[in-house]
This record gives sequence, structure tokens and C-alpha cells, in this order.
Amino acid sequence: MIVPGLDKAEDYWQEIKKWCPPSLLPTPNKLGTSSIRRLDWQDGSSTTIYSHDQDPAKFEGSNIDALFCDEPPPRAQWVAAFRGLRNNPDYFVVLAGTPISEPWLYKEIYVPGISKKDPNILVVQGSTYDNPHLSQQFIKDFEARLTDEEKRVRLYGEFAHLQGRVFKEFNRRDHVFMVQPWPEDWPVWCAIDPHPRKPHTVVYVGVTSDDILVVLNELKIEGDIEQLAMAMKNLESANGYRIVSRRIDNSGAGTDWNRDSFIDQLSRFGIRTNPMRKGEKDVAASIQKVKLLLKNNQLRFLENCTETISDMELYAWQDYRNPETAGVKEQPRKINDDMIDPLRYIVMSGPIHSPTLDYITTMGKAPYNKDF
Repeated sequence: MIVPGLDKAEDYWQEIKKWCPPSLLPTPNKLGTSSIRRLDWQDGSSTTIYSHDQDPAKFEGSNIDALFCDEPPPRAQWVAAFRGLRNNPDYFVVLAGTPISEPWLYKEIYVPGISKKDPNILVVQGSTYDNPHLSQQFIKDFEARLTDEEKRVRLYGEFAHLQGRVFKEFNRRDHVFMVQPWPEDWPVWCAIDPHPRKPHTVVYVGVTSDDILVVLNELKIEGDIEQLAMAMKNLESANGYRIVSRRIDNSGAGTDWNRDSFIDQLSRFGIRTNPMRKGEKDVAASIQKVKLLLKNNQLRFLENCTETISDMELYAWQDYRNPETAGVKEQPRKINDDMIDPLRYIVMSGPIHSPTLDYITTMGKAPYNKDF
């Protein structure tokens, strides 16, 4: 069992005594410390208690049959404790709490469970109002002391780290669609964000006949420029995309000691690109455009674009409660933006649906059988 602090072990013991029949009560064992560290049950099994503030190394080497977490633990502890289940094919895990901290839980447990991607995870959601052991008067008094964002976290169990989301308009129910072929005569816009030290990112956006933008595909690839170019050519050819524009971050126009730019290197491998124009990288303006598209349901995502969808959910503002009072300009954090940046570039490029646009790839056949 992993709990917030060992000083809470006494509270758990008192609760166990309330619910467990006296004939089955375990024996508490402090193991020479000031707190209860283990419960020895009458059938010979035991429950060892660990806390969030312990060194993750303390969790290594354990051999357990089940894992209980009261509130989300730090990820390092979770990984070490989960490894302890390796010898029991019938292991199970129960993790209960309010998602105030530990954002890793969202991507690794909540999303795979709620989307049914991982059949081994069952997500059960509830609110404070579902708790029959709390009085309605207490809940009312507690709610009166919370901000709107705190209410969403503490009363309804929404993830705290998502409350500062830039794109609150985005949700999987309205904006994420099943994968489907793209019509061969519909245009596709591409944006590239190259990086010398971290993965290159590429986003592909198609425009429907009624000017709805659809994020069709993505690449997030480590490697040199030749590997990036080959990955792009393979993806575009396999899907028969009619590429009408490839934009690249302005850094792609910069040159190295050999006066060789990303643009030049990509061109040698058959990928022609143009750098973003002045003003097209405006972060504030592009964010507002994306938000408006989401609000009007004019921006959609195919479910295979997992990295982009994840970034849409996690891209967040700097944590300034009152930026105007603090004298700072509200800016998004420079994390969870790898796929957001190329998406912003495409939106700012003004993509439209037009059969007269020149395309810059060899077309392939792609059947089409469902409206977006």
C-alpha cells in the first residue's frame, strides 16, 4: 500500500477496525519505528505500508500480489512498486484519489482506460456529491470556498494539471474521429518543426470541401535529415496525399558552418519546403485561431494522431493567477508543444479547399467512404 505519509497509517488502522470483523483483524506492526509499517493478517498474508516521501529505491525488489494506492504516487514509486507484481499472473491494482498532482497518471492510466485502449484498466469516475458519508451542508460550505477551477478538481475529479489548458475547447468526444482514407483530389498541408537535439515533428492537415481542417497524420522522429525526409516521403506516398504546401519553422532557413540549411538538406532528398513568413509564427494570434476553429467545430483530428491529441490536452499556460496584476504577459509553457507548433503554422498559413491549388507530390489512389 502506498499512502501520502506514514503518519496517516494510524488513520487507516482505525478505519480498518471499523469495517473488518474482529475475528479477522490483522496485527499492526511498527517494525521498530514510530508509525505502523505493516499489517499482519491472520491468514499469513501481510500489507506493507509505504509513503510518497520515501526513496523509490525502497520499493525495489519487492514481491507482491496486489497494490493499493491512496492518492496518486510519484511515478518513480509507481514503476518500482508495479514491478513487484511480476510473479503473480493474477495481480490487481487499486488506485483511488483526487488528481491534484502527478500528471503522469493522465497519459499513462486515465487516457488508456477511459478510451478503452487498454482493456486491463477500468476507470471509475465520481464526484463529491456521490459520497454518502458526507453531509450536503458540508459539501455546500466546502464548495463556497473554492474557485471554479478548484471545484472541477476537488468536487468532480478533473485533473488539476489540465485546468490551465490553452485549448479548453478541445475534447475527444467532439473533435476526434476514426481513421479513414482521404480523397485523392483534396488538398493536404504540411508543417515541419526540425530540431538538432530532439525529435523532428511533422503535422499533416487536410481541408474538406466545406473548409473543415482535419489533422490527418503526424510524425515524431529522431534522426538525421535524410531519415526525416524518407519518413515523410513514405507516409505521403502510402496515403496518396496531394501536398499543396510544406511550411517549415524559420529555424529551418538558418545555415550551419557549411552554409547549409534544413531547407537545403530536405530539398536534396526530394522534400521541398518554404519557411514561415513574418507574422505567421505569432503565438497569441495562432492560438486564438485554433481556439476559434475548435469552438466552431472546424478543426478535427483523426485518432491515429495520438501525439497531437495528447499535446492538445496538455498544452497549458504559465502558472500566473493574475498576469495583468503581476505585470507579465500570459504565455503558454514550452512543454507539450512539439505537435502544437507545426499545427499552429498550418492554421496561420490559411489553408483552404481548392482543386486548382498546385500540388507538389506524386498522387496515389485513395478510396473514400465516409464524410468528415
